[in-house]
Amino acid sequence: MAKWLLFIAGWLLASGPVSVLAGSFTVVEFNTWGVPLAVKDTFRYAFAIERLEELDPDFIILSEVFTARAKRAFHSGKYPYWVDGPRAFPKLVSSGIRILSKHPILRTSKIEFCRCKGDDCLSRKGVVFALIQMPDGKRLNLIGTHLNARGGDPIRVDQLAQIRDLIQRETDPDAPLILAGDLNFTPGSQPYAWLESELALADSWARTHSASEPGYTYDAFENAYARDYAIRTHFPLTRERIDYILYRNGGTGTLRPEASRLILNERPWYSDHYGLSTTFTTD
Repeated sequence: MAKWLLFIAGWLLASGPVSVLAGSFTVVEFNTWGVPLAVKDTFRYAFAIERLEELDPDFIILSEVFTARAKRAFHSGKYPYWVDGPRAFPKLVSSGIRILSKHPILRTSKIEFCRCKGDDCLSRKGVVFALIQMPDGKRLNLIGTHLNARGGDPIRVDQLAQIRDLIQRETDPDAPLILAGDLNFTPGSQPYAWLESELALADSWARTHSASEPGYTYDAFENAYARDYAIRTHFPLTRERIDYILYRNGGTGTLRPEASRLILNERPWYSDHYGLSTTFTTD
């Protein structure tokens, strides 16, 4: 009962809904920490989806929706259109990726990554793509993914190369593109430079904040879930920005990130990661 009361108190202290501008839409990215066996306090899923509904973005891109309980929890009547990434078989769990959308999904595609390392190989990590019909009649390419935590930058660059191939093959070249997820690398790393040079993707947080605003989405010093899980899984205690909402423009639409902020980052914690929200204006 005490934990439920803490969550209610946290809601009262949390920031309000994401502001929506005319000619704009909002994307939220959130790693749910829906990992089997090692995860604590699964009642937090219900609080997380309710908080996301309060924020009321147009799109929610989730990762680590691995377990049956997490899959049941992270649905919402406010988001009638949705698609999951690759299913579990023959791995232990699925990709854990889920896209929730307020707007119609015209078509989808998904792939599994060819390379993995360590316990990342227990899931079918990969990519899910959805072509969205926007209210103004234009289209939007939306991609959710979750890159390897283990194995280092070479594996993550290989996974980004598969994403590049999917983009070239499946997306609408005349529509803008947004890619979001837990990418497990930091700004300034080799994969970060690769996505800028090879995928021409811009970082919405970096475009709306100064270098003195690090925007940590994973903080094992502050977040008790992150600290405990890192210790149990032999990860170093770190404070990093590893979750992103990235974008690039298409022939028929220009995106401008107007505001990007951390969400679900207040006590009591909803996950071992914090969420990220970006509002874009469009031409």
